[in-house]
Amino acid sequence: MNKKLIKSIYQKQLAYTVISFLFVCLLFSSVFAATQNGLSLYGPKHLKYKPGQSYAYSNPNAPKGGHLVLADFGAFTKLNPSSLKGVPAPGIANLIFQTPMDSSADDFEPFSQYGSLVEKVELADDRMTMIYHINKDAIFSDGHPVTADDFVFSFNLLKDPEYHPISKQYFKDIKTVTKISSHKVKYTFAIYNQELPLITGQMTIFPKHVYGEKGKLFGSDFDEIAIGSGPYKIKSFEFGKHITFVKNKNWWGAKLGINKGRYNFDKITWKIYLDPVAMREGFKGGDFDAHMVNSSRDWALDFKGDFVKKNYYIRGTFPHSRVAGMQGFVMNQRNDIFLSRKVRAAVAMVFDFDWSNKNLFYGQYTRNECYFDNNPEMKANGLPNSEVKSLLQKLREKYGSSFVPKTSLTKPVGAPGQGQSLENNIKVANALLDSAGW
Repeated sequence: MNKKLIKSIYQKQLAYTVISFLFVCLLFSSVFAATQNGLSLYGPKHLKYKPGQSYAYSNPNAPKGGHLVLADFGAFTKLNPSSLKGVPAPGIANLIFQTPMDSSADDFEPFSQYGSLVEKVELADDRMTMIYHINKDAIFSDGHPVTADDFVFSFNLLKDPEYHPISKQYFKDIKTVTKISSHKVKYTFAIYNQELPLITGQMTIFPKHVYGEKGKLFGSDFDEIAIGSGPYKIKSFEFGKHITFVKNKNWWGAKLGINKGRYNFDKITWKIYLDPVAMREGFKGGDFDAHMVNSSRDWALDFKGDFVKKNYYIRGTFPHSRVAGMQGFVMNQRNDIFLSRKVRAAVAMVFDFDWSNKNLFYGQYTRNECYFDNNPEMKANGLPNSEVKSLLQKLREKYGSSFVPKTSLTKPVGAPGQGQSLENNIKVANALLDSAGW
């Protein structure tokens, strides 16, 4: 063969090899940290639990068996937790289906997740891409293995017009989910968001071979079927009346450390009530086993007396350090009357929380001071430190004093007028209203 021709072929092959190598390098250009068993908002060093460990709030030696009967208010109309129309059955999302990760409910670990369907996680240093290693033992209740195809399918379901829009909005910044191998998937993100890797861990994983069956409609053809990879299966149900779950004796996830001491009942039933009074009286009559009371009046007046003295039921509260959330009045700034910050502050000042708590709420409430109340790790306390002051000052310079008032730099967190007498607050509120043109 001509030497020039051989040289030309060799050079072309070398060029193609270099191009292919560069393409592969670009394809995997993200720098990934070492694989880990969980995700934390603040990095792997902040993960409390190691592989195989059970949660501190669970009892690995808890007795198994029994039938737990609970109650729910309002009729359910479907067994699909993610479709648009209808009301899903209580318990369906957590007992039948699973997500890639399991969120820790530990008091001092508010932003951590551990592998559930996923065995290991790789997160890029820039937090813009991540890889899930799916547990090869994971199977659905019908025996089919959980694979990367199910993860990709569940992500693509977000495009279905019958998928619930709240979930679409929640997961909107996940750009792509691609299959690397049968048990490995890669997630890429559209924007930088410190929480996005954790958000991916909360997506329900549906079996593609069931919910992706040709000719089936996600929004209507799965109202009476529920096949997932979770610890229970449905034994029986009647829309608007009851649903009973039975433990999957062959559940693949029972051996995982995070599941030890959990899902202990052989059967769990929810009875449905359409009237809150009937539900309360049903509990007193022994129709179901446990009832969470969210009314201060009911707690103060109804659940006491002979029912407690004779041990018909045990009345108790359970202290915790989880974020309590926010409850209160929110002023709509689309209404002109609330556009002025001075007006909003004046209204807040004349709200007599102490009187309301004593006379309306039986002294059971504490006043919200921030969006992270009750959690000592996250709640702001006292005056801002130097780091917080620096951040607030930058935000103040960027957005102006109407968004970050000067008082946020000089006064402790709290509602306007908190700790002052009502008479003093009324005077200050009147002055604010006067200066606002009222």
